[in-house]
Amino acid sequence: MSSEEKKPEEKKPEPKDNLVETRHSVAIGGKEIKYTVTTGTMVMKEETPDREKESEGEKPKAAFFFVAYTKDDVADKNKRPRTSFPNDDFCLPG
Repeated sequence: MSSEEKKPEEKKPEPKDNLVETRHSVAIGGKEIKYTVTTGTMVMKEETPDREKESEGEKPKAAFFFVAYTKDDVADKNKRPRTSFPNDDFCLPG
Protein backbone atom coordinates (compact mmCIF):
# COMPACT_ATOMS: atom_id res chain seq x y z
CA MET A 1 0.00 0.00 0.00
CA SER A 2 1.46 3.36 -0.94
CA SER A 3 1.59 6.28 1.42
CA GLU A 4 -1.05 8.04 -0.69
CA GLU A 5 -3.61 5.27 -0.18
CA LYS A 6 -5.62 5.53 3.00
CA LYS A 7 -7.18 2.66 4.84
CA PRO A 8 -10.90 3.10 5.41
CA GLU A 9 -11.58 4.43 8.88
CA GLU A 10 -12.83 1.73 11.20
CA LYS A 11 -15.74 2.86 13.28
CA LYS A 12 -15.11 2.33 16.98
CA PRO A 13 -17.86 0.45 18.82
CA GLU A 14 -20.09 2.65 20.96
CA PRO A 15 -19.20 2.23 24.66
CA LYS A 16 -22.01 0.56 26.57
CA ASP A 17 -22.78 -0.62 30.09
CA ASN A 18 -21.53 -4.13 30.77
CA LEU A 19 -23.22 -5.59 33.87
CA VAL A 20 -23.18 -9.02 35.49
CA GLU A 21 -25.63 -10.01 38.25
CA THR A 22 -25.34 -13.05 40.51
CA ARG A 23 -27.53 -14.16 43.42
CA HIS A 24 -26.19 -15.54 46.69
CA SER A 25 -27.09 -16.28 50.31
CA VAL A 26 -25.18 -16.38 53.57
CA ALA A 27 -26.10 -17.60 57.06
CA ILE A 28 -25.34 -15.08 59.81
CA GLY A 29 -26.38 -15.88 63.38
CA GLY A 30 -28.47 -18.77 62.08
CA LYS A 31 -30.46 -16.50 59.77
CA GLU A 32 -30.24 -16.83 55.97
CA ILE A 33 -29.70 -13.55 54.14
CA LYS A 34 -30.24 -13.50 50.39
CA TYR A 35 -28.43 -10.88 48.35
CA THR A 36 -27.52 -9.89 44.79
CA VAL A 37 -24.10 -8.85 43.56
CA THR A 38 -23.99 -6.56 40.53
CA THR A 39 -20.65 -5.75 38.97
CA GLY A 40 -19.36 -4.33 35.73
CA THR A 41 -18.71 -1.07 33.99
CA MET A 42 -21.09 1.83 33.52
CA VAL A 43 -20.64 4.54 30.90
CA MET A 44 -21.00 8.12 32.07
CA LYS A 45 -22.36 10.40 29.34
CA GLU A 46 -22.31 14.12 28.77
CA GLU A 47 -25.74 15.59 28.21
CA THR A 48 -26.37 18.73 26.23
CA PRO A 49 -27.09 21.51 28.75
CA ASP A 50 -29.49 23.35 26.41
CA ARG A 51 -32.18 20.84 25.50
CA GLU A 52 -33.89 23.42 23.25
CA LYS A 53 -31.04 23.34 20.75
CA GLU A 54 -30.35 20.46 18.43
CA SER A 55 -27.78 18.21 20.07
CA GLU A 56 -25.35 15.59 18.93
CA GLY A 57 -26.89 13.25 21.48
CA GLU A 58 -25.31 11.98 24.63
CA LYS A 59 -21.54 11.69 24.35
CA PRO A 60 -19.73 8.93 26.27
CA LYS A 61 -17.16 10.62 28.54
CA ALA A 62 -15.91 7.88 30.89
CA ALA A 63 -16.53 4.33 32.06
CA PHE A 64 -16.12 3.19 35.64
CA PHE A 65 -16.01 -0.20 37.31
CA PHE A 66 -18.23 -0.92 40.32
CA VAL A 67 -19.43 -3.69 42.62
CA ALA A 68 -22.78 -3.43 44.41
CA TYR A 69 -24.13 -5.76 47.09
CA THR A 70 -27.88 -5.45 47.66
CA LYS A 71 -30.04 -7.39 50.09
CA ASP A 72 -32.96 -9.19 48.46
CA ASP A 73 -36.53 -9.22 49.79
CA VAL A 74 -36.46 -5.56 50.88
CA ALA A 75 -39.95 -4.02 51.14
CA ASP A 76 -38.98 -0.46 50.13
CA LYS A 77 -35.84 -0.30 47.97
CA ASN A 78 -35.86 3.52 48.20
CA LYS A 79 -34.88 3.28 51.88
CA ARG A 80 -31.60 1.51 51.17
CA PRO A 81 -28.34 3.22 52.08
CA ARG A 82 -26.82 5.53 49.49
CA THR A 83 -23.58 4.90 47.68
CA SER A 84 -21.08 7.76 47.73
CA PHE A 85 -18.29 8.25 45.24
CA PRO A 86 -14.83 9.36 46.41
CA ASN A 87 -15.40 13.05 45.66
CA ASP A 88 -18.66 12.85 47.68
CA ASP A 89 -20.35 15.30 45.30
CA PHE A 90 -22.36 12.64 43.53
CA CYS A 91 -24.62 10.07 45.19
CA LEU A 92 -26.94 7.40 43.87
CA PRO A 93 -29.45 5.20 45.67
CA GLY A 94 -27.70 1.96 46.67
